[in-house]
Amino acid sequence: MVVGHKILNLPDKDLTILIPKYGSRREIQRFASLFHQDFDLMGLSIDDAANGFFNSLTRVELSSLRKDLQKLIDENPGKKQKGLRKAWSRLGAQWWDEKKDLRASIIHWIYEIEKGT
Repeated sequence: MVVGHKILNLPDKDLTILIPKYGSRREIQRFASLFHQDFDLMGLSIDDAANGFFNSLTRVELSSLRKDLQKLIDENPGKKQKGLRKAWSRLGAQWWDEKKDLRASIIHWIYEIEKGT
């Protein structure tokens, strides 16, 4: 039996994604691991996956995720984003679209979470 959050259910793509809850894993680690090595093969946009994940969380979990995303941005300044990408990878992300600005995406996610809570 898999215990996890139902992340996203897209009937037109016949796809449901589960991110298992592992004991002490923080929300940001679960979120980062959504972007696994085969993410680009699933046919989802980064924003759709992120919004699906956010919708699966409680207010407390969203608040925790927002704080951790802000901390990630604050602790990894720099225009080239090398440190930010490494930190994102250490949290569990194995894939990122090189054409997308990771910092801008994280800032956007923080905004979306704040808007929704």
